[in-house]
Amino acid sequence: MLSWDMTAVYRWLSGVTYKEVSMKQLLRIFVAVFIFASILVGCMIALLLLILMVRFSPLLIAVVLACWIYRWLQSRIDQPSQWTT
Repeated sequence: MLSWDMTAVYRWLSGVTYKEVSMKQLLRIFVAVFIFASILVGCMIALLLLILMVRFSPLLIAVVLACWIYRWLQSRIDQPSQWTT
């Protein structure tokens, strides 16, 4: 009795060799690991910044002030200017 492997049928229909499929899978795994590592590093940096802000109050004041200035500038940009027609 014949047993059909759907991945083999797909590869045969698409004309892709086994080596190309394995290289694509290897690249996909590499990209997934890179994305995971990037997210992990970003979370670690955010946690480190939070610890530093709690430990050193001037840093907390500087971050709050920077966020306030950024929000103020964004509200100024979003408002239509009185000089434009």
